[in-house]
Amino acid sequence: MRVSEKTLELNLAAEMLQIIRGYDGHAKAYLRGLTQTQESEDGPDSYLQLPPETRLFAFQFKAATLDDPAYTFRLAKKQHNALKDLADSAQLPHGSVVYVFPYCREYTKFESDLPELISDTWTLDVADMPSAQEMFGDRKKKMVFCDDQHWAHWNPRVGLTRMAEHLELSLPSGGIARDGFVEWYRSLQSASRAGRRNPWLFRGLRMAVLIPQGADCRRFQPLGEEITES
Repeated sequence: MRVSEKTLELNLAAEMLQIIRGYDGHAKAYLRGLTQTQESEDGPDSYLQLPPETRLFAFQFKAATLDDPAYTFRLAKKQHNALKDLADSAQLPHGSVVYVFPYCREYTKFESDLPELISDTWTLDVADMPSAQEMFGDRKKKMVFCDDQHWAHWNPRVGLTRMAEHLELSLPSGGIARDGFVEWYRSLQSASRAGRRNPWLFRGLRMAVLIPQGADCRRFQPLGEEITES
């Protein structure tokens, strides 16, 4: 039986948070979802309540298909376009916006890998990828094949990074500045209101919010978590 994207996401998120919070100064880190619904127009503005020193990381979770012997992940053009815009904004440090590819499809491997799913989970840096138009052309979906040597293939191929290594390299100096993220989030919601709403745009996207130790959090009143459509 195939492991669902949601099950992988929930369990990997728990492991990721344990690692992130283990780094000095990151004890208050948490993961948060996004929404594009009109009734949640305060979504971007709520991030402005965070301390200005806050850094964010974008993790786009994907689940492998069952249709190919290689680990194959289906990417969506509109979603990739949004992620690429974020990754390319303000010359962000590499590793701030990534796809997350668990090498796990069925429950036998899932249960075998627990409690360290992260040991065979790989990241693909969106900053190293082509634009949506270059990668997808006129197609809405794109299959990315990942081999056992940890290369992601389309044209050209790009190397993957083990999730634990990615966190170790990116956490010290990477991340998206609060105000830059808010500007990107607002632009997406504006585009959603102007056109047809896409319920898949934020599916599987989780933001890691890193509030520096000692930052003034008195202005921040956590809102109810914004759950994306499954």
